[in-house]
Amino acid sequence: MGKYTIVVSSRARKELQAHHKSGNQKTIKKIEQIFLELSETPSDLPSDSPANEHVSMQMAKQLYGIRTAECCFMRFANGTPAYVTRRFDYNKDEEKLNQEDFASVLQAKKDNDGKYKYIAKSYEDFGDVLSPLNKVEFIRILIFNFLTGNGDAHLKNFSLLETSDGDMQLSPSYDLMNTKLHVNDSPIALNLFRELERTRLPKGQTYTYAPKALKSLWP
Repeated sequence: MGKYTIVVSSRARKELQAHHKSGNQKTIKKIEQIFLELSETPSDLPSDSPANEHVSMQMAKQLYGIRTAECCFMRFANGTPAYVTRRFDYNKDEEKLNQEDFASVLQAKKDNDGKYKYIAKSYEDFGDVLSPLNKVEFIRILIFNFLTGNGDAHLKNFSLLETSDGDMQLSPSYDLMNTKLHVNDSPIALNLFRELERTRLPKGQTYTYAPKALKSLWP
């Protein structure tokens, strides 16, 4: 997508000032700098990947009833597409909530090339730490990812998020995308069960011991 620069117009500056009664110039400058740094981050993703992710997120939310991060699709002044998502790890009082991805939750052993996100654990391992309600939600997300061709639902794309009661529950979904539109990706990112290699079995074979493995996922 390359680099581009965002210019904050005088009208936008006035709108920012309206949101800050004090008209704090440091706050406004900080916002400008954050946008500038984000806009200059190089990326090798296909130009239509922002639209892909936004559509995937909206499908998950509107058609499958999956909780997702709030997001939108936009274009900058030079026509460059962008996908924007709102952080959900802050409460209404702008206090930071604890969030931990499943690479950390499951204590996955890291490697140098990042493949541990895909091979260190299985989706069955998630069932060991999820609450009964979260297990049902998690399976719905897995089905959605499979049907929409998301082969990048790895350990770091699932998280536990602190609730107002201090509990750690499954966070809203994020990074949902039909990756098969862009790359020759696997149907799923992780092994379904600890005993099996992904979902690829020789023709004619079936998951004869899948019900036993599913006990850790279903409540």
